[in-house]
Amino acid sequence: MPGLRFLPGILQIETVTAISNTVPAGGAVAIGKTYKMFSSFGFADVVISTAVLTTGIWNIGARLALPVVAAALLAVTGHPRLLVVETALAGVAVIGASGVVLRLAFRSEVSARWLGHQADRALNGGLHLFRRPAGDRIEQSLLRFRSQTVHLVRHRGWPLTWAALANQAAGFALILIIVEAAGISAGRMTVAAVFASFAVARLASAMPITPGGLGTFDVAFISMM
Repeated sequence: MPGLRFLPGILQIETVTAISNTVPAGGAVAIGKTYKMFSSFGFADVVISTAVLTTGIWNIGARLALPVVAAALLAVTGHPRLLVVETALAGVAVIGASGVVLRLAFRSEVSARWLGHQADRALNGGLHLFRRPAGDRIEQSLLRFRSQTVHLVRHRGWPLTWAALANQAAGFALILIIVEAAGISAGRMTVAAVFASFAVARLASAMPITPGGLGTFDVAFISMM
């Protein structure tokens, strides 16, 4: 976010992380808190929504890519487990589908309008069953989303990508330290196997089963290990 200083940035991320990890439906509450805090720092609504949307998309994309990398590493160093392969295939499918949607949304205003119109048609079909008025909510929202993010992605896409990957790498480095401290040697569990467990657990923790994925990561990681 242009103009964000270090201290307010740390204050914001630590606050919303604590909320998302402890409060029921913490992710939604954290987004609202993010808007309120950034507004108090003097940022416009357009800048805030652009930052929230793009960082969210990039973080989910990084989590989806982890099982793909893990399956490739296990294929080189040993025999990948079925769950890792299935998760990797699901990740590839979601990344591919998301890539197509984002390509249509960002390629031009015409393609974004067409994509939004098709989504509105599907939504309006459901609204008709409940005798609710039709509208073009998704189309207009998608056009606003495109106008807000296309400039950011073109000029800051790579730094955003590296930041998302660095976030995952830091988490994996911490897991390696914990595994070593717990007395699990490389002879019993290879780095590739630990990474595969980490990749599946990170993706599982993105599912809103518990507040902030609390306990979901632990259960998935222990099961994989």
